[in-house]
Amino acid sequence: MTVEEISFALRADVAALRFLLVGLQGSAGDACHVFDNMERRLRSSKIALFSAHETVPLLECVLSNEESGLLRVLNDYCEKMRFFGTDARDARVLKRAMSFLNLFFESFHESVTIPQVEEIHSTVWHTFMLLHRLSKHVEVQAECLGVVSALLRSCGQRLSPARLDVAKVVEVCVLILERKINSGLRLRSNAMRLLGCMCGVYTTLMSPHAMRILHAMVSVGQHLLASDEVEQVIGEGLLLAFSDYSGGFSLVFNGPDRDTLMLMYHLIKKAILLAGTCQNYRFCKAALALLGKRTDFLKECLMNDMQDCFTALRHLWSHRNAEVRRATHAATAGFFRALALSWSDDSQRHDLAPRLRYMLHALEATMRDKQGRRRDLSFAIMAFGYMARPLVNCFGVDYLAITFREMVKRCEVLLTLTSGPVEDVVRLLPYFLSALASMLLELPPMGSELPQLLNFTLHTTLFLYPRGMCSENIRSTFGSALLKLLTAILYCHGAEFGVVLVARWLLALACVPFSRWDPKKGLPTAVEDVTMQKSYILLWESLQSHSHSVLDWGSPWNLSISDAMLNSLRMALRRELVSAELEMLRQFDVSLLSTEDEQAGDGGDTDFHWPVVDELGEMQFCSMEECNVFLRFTSFFIGSLDATFSEAIGLEEVAAVLVEALVPFATRHTHIAGGYTCLHELLQAGWRAGLSLSHAWIFMRSFSRTCLHCLTIYTDGLQLQSALCMISMNHFGLLETAQLLYPIEVVIRHADDTVAVADALEVLDCCLEKDRALVMPPFCALLSQLTVFNPAFGQLHSLLVRHGAQLGDGVRRGVKDEVLECCHGTTPALPCLRRHMDGAQLPLPMGSTTLFLPLGSLLPRATMLSLQEKDSQLRLAACELLRATVSWCMEHNVDDLYGELFDTVIVLAGASAADSGIQVMFGALLRQCARCFALRGGRGAKVMENAIFRGTAVPHNASIRRVSIEALAEYVQWSLKCELRLQLLQEDGAQESQLKSVLLWVCLTLRGPSAWQRLGAAGVLDRLLHLLRCERAALPFVVPFTRALLAALASMRMNEWDGGDEREDGGGRAAVSLAGNLCRCVRRLEVYVVTNYELLVDMWQAEMLRRKTRQFFLIFYCTHTARVVTPPVGPHCCGCLLPSVAACRATRRATLGRDDGC
Repeated sequence: MTVEEISFALRADVAALRFLLVGLQGSAGDACHVFDNMERRLRSSKIALFSAHETVPLLECVLSNEESGLLRVLNDYCEKMRFFGTDARDARVLKRAMSFLNLFFESFHESVTIPQVEEIHSTVWHTFMLLHRLSKHVEVQAECLGVVSALLRSCGQRLSPARLDVAKVVEVCVLILERKINSGLRLRSNAMRLLGCMCGVYTTLMSPHAMRILHAMVSVGQHLLASDEVEQVIGEGLLLAFSDYSGGFSLVFNGPDRDTLMLMYHLIKKAILLAGTCQNYRFCKAALALLGKRTDFLKECLMNDMQDCFTALRHLWSHRNAEVRRATHAATAGFFRALALSWSDDSQRHDLAPRLRYMLHALEATMRDKQGRRRDLSFAIMAFGYMARPLVNCFGVDYLAITFREMVKRCEVLLTLTSGPVEDVVRLLPYFLSALASMLLELPPMGSELPQLLNFTLHTTLFLYPRGMCSENIRSTFGSALLKLLTAILYCHGAEFGVVLVARWLLALACVPFSRWDPKKGLPTAVEDVTMQKSYILLWESLQSHSHSVLDWGSPWNLSISDAMLNSLRMALRRELVSAELEMLRQFDVSLLSTEDEQAGDGGDTDFHWPVVDELGEMQFCSMEECNVFLRFTSFFIGSLDATFSEAIGLEEVAAVLVEALVPFATRHTHIAGGYTCLHELLQAGWRAGLSLSHAWIFMRSFSRTCLHCLTIYTDGLQLQSALCMISMNHFGLLETAQLLYPIEVVIRHADDTVAVADALEVLDCCLEKDRALVMPPFCALLSQLTVFNPAFGQLHSLLVRHGAQLGDGVRRGVKDEVLECCHGTTPALPCLRRHMDGAQLPLPMGSTTLFLPLGSLLPRATMLSLQEKDSQLRLAACELLRATVSWCMEHNVDDLYGELFDTVIVLAGASAADSGIQVMFGALLRQCARCFALRGGRGAKVMENAIFRGTAVPHNASIRRVSIEALAEYVQWSLKCELRLQLLQEDGAQESQLKSVLLWVCLTLRGPSAWQRLGAAGVLDRLLHLLRCERAALPFVVPFTRALLAALASMRMNEWDGGDEREDGGGRAAVSLAGNLCRCVRRLEVYVVTNYELLVDMWQAEMLRRKTRQFFLIFYCTHTARVVTPPVGPHCCGCLLPSVAACRATRRATLGRDDGC
């Protein structure tokens, strides 16, 4: 759903809630059902794709305190409860309301303003205090406190503490904690979380209350630890609240906080032990979250119980619940971080060494176990990385270097299995990269040995990244892990080979679908080029994204690496990728080949080549299908521009060198649109980034002449890309107004790309502001040529109306001449086409004059070229001219040329398979004509009918007959659609409908002398009987169809007896096909009669009754009147309505005894 649709639906839902809750008109179930619908709309909408300004109407309709806002409805509902009391119905409604507010805030927390946050807090806290004073609805109170906690966690730093009554909040929440009752577990849990959140956000304001809050939480924790049956809801709230509390107030183990920290550690152990038996993992996840965040306070406790903690984390790493596993990853990192902190204390090293050896032996056993589970192996890999600093402190740097080499070899062994990499092994790659990066962070520079160790791992990682065996979840972790490894290589070992290798191989693999994989071992599962390119673009975006920070990586990264160093690494990657792109552009050879070169290139076996990155980082191009590689290069270049331009530092230089390379490439290869596309997207990206490109203007000014040349000699995509390039140049002020007029016109005519059209109209608006007298006339003429079906028509019309006072809605009604002449008194170069409609002339603007070319002189030559020309390019151009002529004639009702065009259109629509492009083009045009004239009728419809009738009887060309039959079926089908009532006119002299005309032709042609004509008519009847099987339109033709089919079968029989001459010129083959078609027609007619049996009986009975009634009244009239004074209008002199004179005399002789009637 769009933002407008969601806003409209939410406003309707809020209005319904006001009617149900405030107006006393509904039940609780109805209100809850409305909230369910609102939540479903939010969950089903792609909220992440909405920008901040797009979500404004959504926020207004929910968070506004006006009459139409949800908050106002809740406030009024609370006022009603304050006066009239509350019951279970109110509790159910309010709980659903708070749940919806929580979901809504989580979905739009980045777009919510501070006044809106204050309004939410005021409404929710008012509701909570009302229920708290009434001592009602504990569950609703808990939901209210949960919403307030969510507000503080997301917007606490921006929300003024003056809006919060801190003392009142603390007093109420502490009283809730001190209750000695078992009810309201969720309320006590959320009260603790709110207190902890306030301590973490407003540390200074909460200082007077800190000790009271800590004592209340300790009291709850002691009760929880002592009870046999653990209340997990309370435990979850307590551990999360303690995590937030300790973020604001530091606790010291060797001091007064020792007992508090030991209590929390025992609760953590208790929660971890429950993870294997309980079904609710909230308590365990809260314990793991506390362990991951606050290990610096708990390190003494963890070191005293190191082996048990290590074993517990090892088991939870492979837990069946995914959320528990994710929490365990952070807790494991915190555990080893505490180990490293404890190792810095010299007094504890001697005690920790044996326990460290125990963990090492366990991890090495896991690494050697070939049958071990993948998750166990991933834990061992990550643990080796986390233990890098303790290993150096305990066993020295040499031991860590040996461990690093063994880890690299283990990774290579897993990735070079004889059966090829499997998914379980590929999933380990991010763990290997992170572990190797952590080890390199503690190792001294390894010199030239490091590239030899890591080349294979980096190559394999990049190669396997987009493959089908690498799932989306695994790819999401590659960017951060690879960035860690590159950071360690560059800054800890002073080597740039990682940056060079990754940037160049990333480009090479994105442009070539295969890599240097051993064919004897088999290629991995192939994926589409587009999917691979998108995957590599996502990897590049991940490497360039600023969402990764060394603070997120934690210790020891944030102690050795800064964000500035990380930004420098991203700039180095960008520099290398741009350098590789420039080198690839210089080496591309996509020139047009002669026929001899193409034939020479087709010989021999096909060999796949690729750009190779050797050990020195140089890219080399072997002989290859470079055009296909260039298409992939274009796609990757365009897709990666946003990520490349994400860093502003040094961006001007990057854009300048890319422009300097792309301009000569596009100039050399003017026949390829990809160069223009890359340059256009590059200029657009530079414009969005606010670049000046002052150093590149000398290249682009000369290139504008190349683009103008391409606009005049090319069509379709290449012409459009050239025009887009010129419009992009205008953003930097490089072109004059007169140079932009034709490019803007080209873009508007190619109105499929709405973004490009909007950009062109924006440039046109600026040009109109500069020189309205120069710009207005040609675009008024362009508007007169466009139809209302063109997507750019309305926007162009609005723009011209705004700039021209005399330009009104007359353009839409077709009154073009007056409008164009009134526009600033300037006559445009291209006059209105309606002036020359009768003469069938094509106006061609030639500067200040116009050349009128008679179509009658041009079409015979174009027809001959389209049917007989051997040059494919010339023939295609003639076909394009014919197609455009037909469209022009249909638009302007030039029916004089239909007879010359439709026969050619039908022949080209039935072209051979070798001309499939022409066949598809004219097949679509023929169907369009059939639909148009089925709705329009008139002389053009008759001309097209006759042309199609002739096409159905073409000898020796089944393709043309088939196309004609399908076109006639399309014509009949759309004729039926445009008739409101499908009834055939029966009165004499009535105008025949289009369907009746076709059916009469079928009946007459089946009796014709030519076997080819009967064959075509039989094919048409076969198709129409299938099409009209459920329609009443053909009921009156059942008997004529039967007689025509019998006549056609009898004619075939007579020809067989007489040995007719139809066997000459292929007539025998036509007779065989005709026999089969007639048999099918008989079967379809039988099905039609059976399907519409009751309608046929009713129609025939009504016809017989009408005839008998008519005869009765005629006899009655003739019996009682000897002579009619004022005879009615009839065919005889006596005024009777009998069909003939003989019938009239016979009737009078039988009734009156005389025959003097006529």
